[in-house]
Amino acid sequence: MGWLFENHTTQQVVTLAAMLGLFGCGEPTKVVPQPLEFSHQSHMKEELTCDGCHRGAEKRDVAGFPRLKGCMLCHEEAVGEHPDEPKVRDYYKQKREVPWVRVNGNPGHVFFSHRAHAGAEIGCEECHGEVGKFSLPIVSPTPALHSMDACMDCHERQQASNDCLECHQ
Repeated sequence: MGWLFENHTTQQVVTLAAMLGLFGCGEPTKVVPQPLEFSHQSHMKEELTCDGCHRGAEKRDVAGFPRLKGCMLCHEEAVGEHPDEPKVRDYYKQKREVPWVRVNGNPGHVFFSHRAHAGAEIGCEECHGEVGKFSLPIVSPTPALHSMDACMDCHERQQASNDCLECHQ
């Protein structure tokens, strides 16, 4: 689905995702606007890694959002001409983190551990897709992350347990 984020505005992506959810696939897709037009693609060109920004993804059960302190290592001064870049500095001056909206999460009866999956040397893109190619922020849930069948298929390929109590705790 990375192609969707390559040449479209956030508004176009949000509108398309909402239409697909309403008319195409049963339940409506949750679509949320993000506070900044963040491009994973441009940041990955700087040779950043997923865990470089999403610290703790390898050591904690839940991966966190990037902290502004890390963003300021590069963005204390203007780096480019993107209209949202000054907003990063404004959040920092106000001592506020960027209010990112989490779009991927599990229902309360499902337990998922980033730590366990990173320990099994499963790459981020296995579940999250090629996020590094997205030029717009993520505004709707990643289908593979919300499919028990996808998880069970992967567990089978990796020869991991498919016992219900592994995830349903």
